Amino acid sequence: MAHSFYVKNVGMHIHIALNLNKNMLKKREITLLNIYEEKYLKNSDITPETDPRIFHSKLTGRGPLNEDWLKTTESVMCCYKVVQVLFKWKGIQGTIEKLTHMQYPRLFTKFHRETFCWIDRWYNLTFDELKQIDELTNKQLKKQLNDPNKRGTFADDDTDALTRKNSLTV
Repeated sequence: MAHSFYVKNVGMHIHIALNLNKNMLKKREITLLNIYEEKYLKNSDITPETDPRIFHSKLTGRGPLNEDWLKTTESVMCCYKVVQVLFKWKGIQGTIEKLTHMQYPRLFTKFHRETFCWIDRWYNLTFDELKQIDELTNKQLKKQLNDPNKRGTFADDDTDALTRKNSLTV
């Protein structure tokens, strides 16, 4: 049966996968995030350790990616994300919502590049090991939330950032 039955989801019906209503379908903007490309990244986001153009996995043999990897590589997974931002504060609501939406392509691209390039760190982990890492990460996050020092990723500081198009990233 394995050779006579095969299902490949290529994401043709995104509205069904995400359960979006007609109003949301009209508003959405689909943004394809390609981890090979650097157009959404800051220079500080790009490091040799997280560059899929040069990374090669010793465990899986994956990488480095070439420019047309999306066309020449068999899909392992497809991930859809809906980002909705609501900031209710008169006078700056639209500006804050646009600024927030502009950050997501960068964050998602950076995260997925890291996930790909760090595959040798997680590929052979068991479910229990992943669960332990998750629990430790949650403890660290709770501790950091109580720490007043800033850390993490900061918003885009491009001078023309607010002129970019507001988008619903899918």
